Amino acid sequence: MGNFSSDKIGQLFASLTKKDVRMYKYGFFLLLVVIFALSVVYIMITTPVYQIQANVLIKDEAEKSSAGMSSMLKGFSFGGFLSAGGGSVDDELLLMNSYSLVKDVVKELQLNVSYTSTDFVKKTDYYGKTPIQLVFSDSLASSFLKNKISFKLTSAGTGKIKIIAKQGWSKLREVTVSQFPYELKLDEGTFRFETTPHFSFNTFKNLRINFSGYDWTTESFLKSLVIKIAEKKSNGIYLAIQETNVQRGKHFLNKIIALYNDRGIDQKNISAQRTASFLEERIALNSKELSDVEHYIEKFKKENNITDIEVEAKILIEKNGDFKEKLIDSEIQYATVQLIEDFLKAPENRYAMAPLNLGITEKTAAEGLQQYNNFLLEREKLLQTTKGDNPAVLMLNKQIDLLRENVLETFKSIKAGFDVARNDLKKQEREFISRIGDMPTQERLYLDIKRQQVIKSELYLFLLQQKEENAMTMARSMPRAQIIDAAYSLLDPVKPNPLFVFSIALIIAFFIPVIVIAYKVLVKN
Repeated sequence: MGNFSSDKIGQLFASLTKKDVRMYKYGFFLLLVVIFALSVVYIMITTPVYQIQANVLIKDEAEKSSAGMSSMLKGFSFGGFLSAGGGSVDDELLLMNSYSLVKDVVKELQLNVSYTSTDFVKKTDYYGKTPIQLVFSDSLASSFLKNKISFKLTSAGTGKIKIIAKQGWSKLREVTVSQFPYELKLDEGTFRFETTPHFSFNTFKNLRINFSGYDWTTESFLKSLVIKIAEKKSNGIYLAIQETNVQRGKHFLNKIIALYNDRGIDQKNISAQRTASFLEERIALNSKELSDVEHYIEKFKKENNITDIEVEAKILIEKNGDFKEKLIDSEIQYATVQLIEDFLKAPENRYAMAPLNLGITEKTAAEGLQQYNNFLLEREKLLQTTKGDNPAVLMLNKQIDLLRENVLETFKSIKAGFDVARNDLKKQEREFISRIGDMPTQERLYLDIKRQQVIKSELYLFLLQQKEENAMTMARSMPRAQIIDAAYSLLDPVKPNPLFVFSIALIIAFFIPVIVIAYKVLVKN
């Protein structure tokens, strides 16, 4: 046909007769009416797609330090020991958009099964109101990786329903059922059909059930799911999905938020339970030691016939109050370091959060513990999205083990320093006692025993207080994601867009006549 310039094409159209122009004009308007009519029909029969969205706010968690502490232990607390927060919003996005979380949503809502019916050209989605429900084993849906299986159910007369099972174009089985529930056995597995309150033989016409595996459905939802930060420098998260069934879309987004919060609460409760177990062990041990000291005091008094030694001890304590406080403070620091060291050495606490700010004044030790807990938090968040044999997890495990050994070496050095300080204070104590030689030996022994009792009593009360605070933390576990807007649907569907459809129709209606006329003119000439 060759290449034609715009002038030549104009000359070709100018060669048309008035009769041709009139005929093509009528044809153009007729085509325009037909195309616009088809566009209207397309919009009417196409299932509308709606935008479902939700908004949540990720709360920053910071556990309050211990309150109401005894004056002897003022300033000591577990601090962030019970806190599992501190992760950025980007980390929470990763958890909320994780494959495992979406798969759990698919399982709970049974989204791998769809129920639809077709009346002429109009499709109806029966999500939440299906007359017949498909029941299957969880192992079948988890292992099913092939193409989906479709079940076509149609009325086969009064009180009978025909079931045709297909996989792609292949028919797997065809049966006629007159009584429910009914089990259909295929090579892939056994499927059970049960009626719901919406079922009636008299009104039933047709139903199509599409079954697919959890993995395939999860991947499908992940492709259409949008989760992002709502605004820059904010803790808000925006969730959205496009769905033909508004109710299904709302349930899907709300369930994601609910399971995300449940996982967060479970994680905090596990950490709190480990802490509770650790505190119970330390309280039981300290209680036994305190009981032994008190029994020894009782025995000491009986053997030495002492009745008023408390008065004399009180006088000595008042004179030597400052010295005693220093000695007690040294003992407490040594005990707390020993407490943390025992916790880190316990095999069951290999990946448990270490207590922070428990009276450790050494900056190096506090920073080491903080870094150790940060690595543990990173490992917990990584396990939310991957398995324990992942190379990244294994590498992190090695780093945690190495860091634990470094922390233990640091505590060993701190204990040695505290031990030196204790020995020095005891030496000063012996010198002080030697200066008051008129005090009976039994009274000096009693003071030593009494000092041990005070130390263990204060430590016992401190552990009890931490136990109560840990119990309160478990009782008031709050969801990490605060719901700002529960899942809701925009009023106007995003598809089909009437303006877009009519624009395409107008373009087609314009170009078809032009192409036809140009072709006929070129052939004629």
